[in-house]
This record gives sequence, structure tokens and C-alpha cells, in this order.
Amino acid sequence: MSACRREKKHLFIVCPNQSGSSMIYRYLNKCRYASIIDGEGQLSWGSSGPVNMVGPYKDYYFSEYAEQFADTNNYNWVNIKTSWQNGWNKNVAQNKKQGVSVFVEKSPPNVFRIHLLKEQFVNPYFILSIRCPYAMCEGMRRHVGYDLSLGAKHWGKCARQQIKNIKSAIDNNNGVFYRYEDFCTNPEPARLAIVGMIPELDDLSFSGQVAVHSIEDITGQTGKNVFNFNEKQYANLTSDDLCAINKVLDDYQEEMEYFKYERRH
Repeated sequence: MSACRREKKHLFIVCPNQSGSSMIYRYLNKCRYASIIDGEGQLSWGSSGPVNMVGPYKDYYFSEYAEQFADTNNYNWVNIKTSWQNGWNKNVAQNKKQGVSVFVEKSPPNVFRIHLLKEQFVNPYFILSIRCPYAMCEGMRRHVGYDLSLGAKHWGKCARQQIKNIKSAIDNNNGVFYRYEDFCTNPEPARLAIVGMIPELDDLSFSGQVAVHSIEDITGQTGKNVFNFNEKQYANLTSDDLCAINKVLDDYQEEMEYFKYERRH
């Protein structure tokens, strides 16, 4: 284990927005050999790359700008790496950690740039996940007023790309995938898979509370245990809302079937 700790590894959370990425991110920060950046990595690099829902990409979620987020020419990787390393170092100092070797980052647009992260970082690993489209759409509407039809289209585009990401990462033994709902019901399989992929995270635990955004606390200020908020979010959707979402999901039936999500009516 001591030899493993000396090998620097980068662990990226590849998960669409409003889908539970903050939860896994905060639990990983409790690991003795892991460091995270305070907040999303994309918010720390200034003008060195595209940022979701900010500047020229402010009107829509990142799937509407997939080509821009996937193009390495839109990134200053030298500045980004410096910014992220500063963030990781700050976290190490604040938490007084020793021997940190696993550096963790999350930004929702990672869904469309996993190939760039593989190119730019040594020893890249990925935790990939997805969430039921109905809960995700409700969260986007409640969080930023995003239209449900656009939200469903966004989910579909992310799901389509996530299937490619899963096949690429897991085929190369550097990725773990789980659904939000399965994780909340029983996080142990995800924990075992993550530790199996990166043994340095052998103290990873999903017990105890972490601060995350939720339907009950949109600012994410209150600590919570692992909990599936889907049912509470479904309660906010009317029959007309479900019809609007389902109309769009007609174009993403393969993705719904791949991730084993059933239509709601």
C-alpha cells in the first residue's frame, strides 16, 4: 500500500447535473489519501475553458454545447492543471492530510470531455453515474427554472454520451458505474468497486452525513445521510409535466432501456 500511495492518480466524477455527484464527492473527501477541489473544478479555472451556464454558455445546459465542451482547443490545459492543483493543495492543507495521492475533480460537463481528461492527466480514473430523467428534470426546473422539455432533451443527450463513456472507461478497467437510485438503496457495491479500482481509497465509507444539494436544502448547507430524493421530486410533477417529459423521451427509448428506467405517467 505504501508504494501505491506514492503513485499520483486522478479521479474524475463523470455525472450529469442534479444527479448526486456532490454526494460521492464529499464522501471521497473523507478518505485520508484523497483530496478534492472546493466546488466544481470548472468554476476554479477562470477563462481557461468553457463553463456550464456561465458566459457564452449561460442560456442552456452543457449538452447544447457538446462540441465546444469536447474540443481541446477551447481549453488552456496548463492553466487548468495549475488551478486544480492549487485547489487540491489547499484542501490538503485545510484538512491536514499526509501522503495524499488521489486527486478528485467533478464538473458536470465531464460527461462530454472524458477523452480530454484521459489525454491530459496521468493515471486517470472515472466514477460514472446517472439518475432517473424525471427527478433530474424536476431538479433543473426547481434549481434554475429550466424548461422540462429542454431538461428531458438534456438528459437524453447526456445518457447517450454516458453509454459511450461507460463502455470506454470500464473496458479499459479505469471506470466504475452506478445509477443514483441503486447507490442510494445500497451503496456497498459502489464502494467495493471504487476501492477495487483505487486501493488507496480503502477507508471510503458512505456512513455519516455530508452536505449536498437536495429538494429540502437547495444550497447544500445541511449534512445528510445517503438518501434517495426521487419520490419527493416526483411529487412536484403534474400529469402535464410528465407528458412534456415523455414526449421528448420518445427519442431516447434506447437510453431509457439501457439504464433500465421506466416511463412515468
